[in-house]
Amino acid sequence: MAEPDPPAPSAAATRLPADLARLRERFLAAHPDEAETVRLLEPVPAALRHILGLRLDLDQADQLPRRYRDLAACPPKAATSTPPDPVEALVLDFVTADQGQRVALLHRLEAYFTRPQMTELLLVVALRRALQQVSAIIG
Repeated sequence: MAEPDPPAPSAAATRLPADLARLRERFLAAHPDEAETVRLLEPVPAALRHILGLRLDLDQADQLPRRYRDLAACPPKAATSTPPDPVEALVLDFVTADQGQRVALLHRLEAYFTRPQMTELLLVVALRRALQQVSAIIG
């Protein structure tokens, strides 16, 4: 299946300095499902630089396997079935759980991930949730 074309730059994106425009395009090429994140951050260049840059740096560091980081950042809207990989299913449960459930799931994750990997997973989940809250407020 062909990758979707990246979204057209918004008005805010067309005013970005060249380095941020390149960062935006690099991020969208690596994370085409996260166009909404980019749209939300474009009006605040510092946030665009640091949040997208952090995510790309985490990709490059390759500490946490990419499929788990991607699930943490952009879980599927509706899971049609349990993923065949039990670790992936656990990660999906973790990233979609509320705070209380997530604490209990952390202990199960310890069997599969190192502390730095778990920290990265938590960081990506926290970024996603913070951006969701911002989006809910400003639309």
